[in-house]
Amino acid sequence: LYHTNLIILELNIYIECKSKVEILNETIVICLLYYRSVYPQLKQNTKMSSAKKVEIIPKVMAQEAEEEELVDPQQVLREECSGESHTKALFEKYQTCNDRVNSRTKTEEICAEELMDYMHALDHCVSKTLFSKLK
Repeated sequence: LYHTNLIILELNIYIECKSKVEILNETIVICLLYYRSVYPQLKQNTKMSSAKKVEIIPKVMAQEAEEEELVDPQQVLREECSGESHTKALFEKYQTCNDRVNSRTKTEEICAEELMDYMHALDHCVSKTLFSKLK
C-alpha cells in the first residue's frame, strides 16, 4: 500500500495519497485533497518541520497547429489524366452509351464494357506516376 502525506502550507491544503496502481506500465496514485478548514486535526497538530513546501506550476498545453488538408494524389492524377486524348475519347464513348441507355425505357444494355475501358485507361495513366508521389 502506498501512503504519503503532503501539506501545502500556502494554500491550506492537505493531500493524502493512499494507493498506488500500475496499469499498462503507467503508475497512478490515488489521492484525497482536503482543505485545512474541512480537515480539523490539521489546524493545530501539523508540525511545521515535517511539512514540505511545494510550488504549484500550472501546465499550459501547446496549441496544435492547424493541420493542412490532405489531398489524395490519385484523385489529382485522375483529373490530369482525364484530359488526355485517349481517355477523353473513351469517356465520350461511355457517355454516348450512357445517354443511349437513359433514353430508352426497356433495355438490357448497361455500358459496363465502355465504363471498364475508360477506368482501365485512366488507372493505367495514373499508375505511371502515382507511386512516386506517395510517401
